[in-house]
Amino acid sequence: MSEAIVISTSSGRSDWVEMCLESITTSIPTIVVSTGGYELGKLKWVYGNTSIDRFVFIQDSIVIRDNSLLESLFELKGSVCLMDEPSCFGSYLGLYERDTLEKTFIPDVLDKEESITQEIAWTRNYVHSCGGHNYVKHPEFIKHNIVETVWRNGRVNKLYVNPLYEKWKGTWR
Repeated sequence: MSEAIVISTSSGRSDWVEMCLESITTSIPTIVVSTGGYELGKLKWVYGNTSIDRFVFIQDSIVIRDNSLLESLFELKGSVCLMDEPSCFGSYLGLYERDTLEKTFIPDVLDKEESITQEIAWTRNYVHSCGGHNYVKHPEFIKHNIVETVWRNGRVNKLYVNPLYEKWKGTWR
């Protein structure tokens, strides 16, 4: 079984990618995916262009705070939700499985608004393909402290902090 950490990014975000990569100190293989289609485009790329069986999917606006917690995710069986805001797999953060992605249609996303809509709709379908919430792990450390309006890398962010990561979110409703 192959495992990896996948960092989702886009062009012009080198400051974010550098910040994220510097925080990852684990020996788990890490790949950076920069394609179109927002987060779902990156998930579709990983599914279609690699043979990775299980991968932690994070955005470039994440700073890993505890690499041992990151490594422990792979010890859990099944998919793992890493952010539960606005719903399970919020910001598309989580541990995904190829077997479940095979059962889940991944739509093409052409704009940010659609990506935000799919953040709830598609992730709900993914959870359903897992067999429902009873089959998706929800580690205790996903509970967040939230700080709004923190300036970083040229934008105002809503900052989510827990023992595993800091998530610097630039778009929220």
